[in-house]
Amino acid sequence: MCAAAEVSSEHPLGKAVVRCFRSEHSSAIPKAADFKMIPGRGVAAKVEGYHALAGNRAMLNENNITFPQQMTTQVEEFINRGCTMIYISLDSLFIGYVVLSDTIRSESVGTIKVLEALNVQPVLLTGDNEKAAASIARQLGISEIQANCLPEDKLKYINEYQNRQEAV
Repeated sequence: MCAAAEVSSEHPLGKAVVRCFRSEHSSAIPKAADFKMIPGRGVAAKVEGYHALAGNRAMLNENNITFPQQMTTQVEEFINRGCTMIYISLDSLFIGYVVLSDTIRSESVGTIKVLEALNVQPVLLTGDNEKAAASIARQLGISEIQANCLPEDKLKYINEYQNRQEAV
């Protein structure tokens, strides 16, 4: 259901969910209709007659979807390891979550070192949670991090750098 809701998404996390589903399942992804991208939250779609949501906890809260308390410890363990969570609901009922973990491309560390040698200060602007962002930044050697960014937050940070005459 999550892959079906995400199939039309342009977001890297949505694409990762779809790619993973296709690599692990021979069955077709169910058809989705009425797809909506909700910036900074997730996606919504009609899947097999259900109103499906796939997104972050804020999306659950904004749609009055109750997250089961008994899952809190398990989810916090994933978040503490730097994972990103996609929560899924059908017809306003929480049904589960998908755990994602970023992987670093082999050339990324070298690219960051080249940028720094050119006196370019890398900054990580991400919608990921603080722990996921810190994990990736640590692996790449990036010290400046802005986590939990909505798309407009990222634009605001970019504008601030440009207003200070810093190249972006």
